[in-house]
Amino acid sequence: MHMVLLSVILVLAVLLVAVMIRKAGEWREEKVKQEELQVRQQEIQSELEDIEMQIRELSGDGAALQQFLDEKINRAKKEQEEREAAVGTDTAVTPEASAEEVSQNAVSSGVSANSVSDNAASYDPENSTGAVSGNGVSGNDSPEDEHIPGRESVSGNESISGNESVTGNESISGSESISGNGSVTGNDSISGNESISGNESISGNESISGNESVSGNGSLTVGSVSGNAVTDGGVLPFRYEEQQLSLEERRNLRSSYAETMEINETDRTVLSGSSLDFTGVTIACLGDSLTEGNIGENGERYSYPAMLKEILNAKEVYNLGIGGSSLGRYWDKAFVDRYREIPADADVILVMGGTNDGFCASAEELGSLAERKKRTFYGDVDELMRGLQKDYPQAKIIFATPLPNVLHDYLMTQRDFLLPQSVYANAIKELAAEYGIDVIDLYNLNLLDTHDSQIIANYMPDGVHGNEAGYRILAEHFAGALNEIYERDAALTGTVSGNTVSGNLAEETISGNSTEPEEEADAETPSEGVAEDAPKKDVSEDMPDNTEAEKEETDGIEYSGDAIIIR
Repeated sequence: MHMVLLSVILVLAVLLVAVMIRKAGEWREEKVKQEELQVRQQEIQSELEDIEMQIRELSGDGAALQQFLDEKINRAKKEQEEREAAVGTDTAVTPEASAEEVSQNAVSSGVSANSVSDNAASYDPENSTGAVSGNGVSGNDSPEDEHIPGRESVSGNESISGNESVTGNESISGSESISGNGSVTGNDSISGNESISGNESISGNESISGNESVSGNGSLTVGSVSGNAVTDGGVLPFRYEEQQLSLEERRNLRSSYAETMEINETDRTVLSGSSLDFTGVTIACLGDSLTEGNIGENGERYSYPAMLKEILNAKEVYNLGIGGSSLGRYWDKAFVDRYREIPADADVILVMGGTNDGFCASAEELGSLAERKKRTFYGDVDELMRGLQKDYPQAKIIFATPLPNVLHDYLMTQRDFLLPQSVYANAIKELAAEYGIDVIDLYNLNLLDTHDSQIIANYMPDGVHGNEAGYRILAEHFAGALNEIYERDAALTGTVSGNTVSGNLAEETISGNSTEPEEEADAETPSEGVAEDAPKKDVSEDMPDNTEAEKEETDGIEYSGDAIIIR
């Protein structure tokens, strides 16, 4: 008996030692990884300081600055893109081989200006269709032995656009854009797409749901419109044209300098006509050096939180910005490790980050939406959003995606493990959608983008941080967005729930839904040169409740798990 007991103890002891050895190995491995990240961070920080200094020295000479950007960054970026484009794979149908009619083929790569019908579209993640444009796409399905998201569907395309008709499909889903089509009709379901915009007619579809944006369509008549994350439009005043466009699409329309001037004018108009009263509201701004601000030539500190307090006449705006910090745990003083420093009386929590994450993180540190491991961007931002809602249930939580900056592209030309900034902006929006958190999408707005030398010369002298005028523009945009968010929350009712409807021609084009008219703003907000002539609506009375029991309904909005994207 004793021998058996001793044997059991010995086995347990061996197992315990094995577990301890494994744990010690994992600890050592993690320690080495963190030390390597620290070294990487220090090297990158030193390089950033050098390039920032060079840009600052040239910021007063527009021609010399543009030449520097072209030679140092833009040319290297273009060469990198050309190298990536040169690495191709065999496809069943290539752009060069496309014909007037393509049928009964396995289709991949770009296929345009063709009649595409009755095809079995084989889904290959590495060679999936980038764009299906200029085609009549109808009545297609996908074979049962192929893994295609949404079988009997048109799905997983970057763009479905310029078609005379997109009809008779069981499902149209997972596409980045469905736009510029003459008619999108008779489909059972149109769901899970990033953008549905600029179509002449969307009618006779059983359901349009779960899309990020439904905007700028001539006519929208469906059985059900629900669960879409959209902004402005027929229900609320329309603020910006091309609201749903990506950064690259906006760059093709106008320079960042021109866009910034236009946006700032709109922000000032919104603020001057606002009837909202923020005098009882406390705001906490969590961020990095862009939140912390700069010290001027005369020793004064200027930052967007200080300016936000002045613009909104808020009770208090806390500045919790620390230079060099990141959302994730692979840089110093990560947001996720210090968010509990936010004062308990915060009514609004504004989180702006991702710039430093992009400077350092690789695909390994990015992680994935599916796994959300600790010490990855996805995992740590998920933990941050969850923690903010749990620990600050009465606060209005808002995230902002990072401003696009030229330093990021420069670092990408020097280090092939770095990822595009858009990856981090998209991750923030993906996670925010799950928690019903509003997002101010700075990245896709083309605001203060330092790829434009005029922006550097006038507002962002080192290529990433603002001067006093640059921070003023950022503060006015945040103030305008806060006004928009609260006006939206007040205007939306249960009859149009879980959605914002953006850029549609008129309320009448949204049929089958009941709407209530919004209250007209009849007063102006205190601002430079603006008199306060009328009583304002006290925003502090309408603070949300983020507790689990109240999560589905906040300030008159029934959230369906989709983020509201404000630009």
